[in-house]
Amino acid sequence: MILATGLADIMPDLPGFAEYWGRSVLHCPYCHGYEVHGQPLGILANGETGYDMATLIQQWTNQLTLFTNGPSTLTDGQQQNLEQLGIALVETPVAAIEHEAGSLTALLLADGTRAHPKAVFARVPFRQ
Repeated sequence: MILATGLADIMPDLPGFAEYWGRSVLHCPYCHGYEVHGQPLGILANGETGYDMATLIQQWTNQLTLFTNGPSTLTDGQQQNLEQLGIALVETPVAAIEHEAGSLTALLLADGTRAHPKAVFARVPFRQ
């Protein structure tokens, strides 16, 4: 017997995130990475998840930024490795994801500054 109940992604309460999930807020670099390789990219994650994703796709662009959306929970060794790989680390919370015509234009940070990746990768929890 096969039960196909499906999964539902649990989106964070971040303006613009759910609206552009699967377009410029991406969950899988293997599914969507080719379309955005060589462009400025972001990862919205922290800790082990952020580190794993950053080291996984670091060779796809020379402009990769890990947005931890608050204080980093990376170890000192992980932070040093990201620095050696040229991966920027931004700990300022993300206030919103801005889009125009379906394309990401900026991450609005809580301090009012904007970052400009062309796509952001994120992993979200899900429920059955």
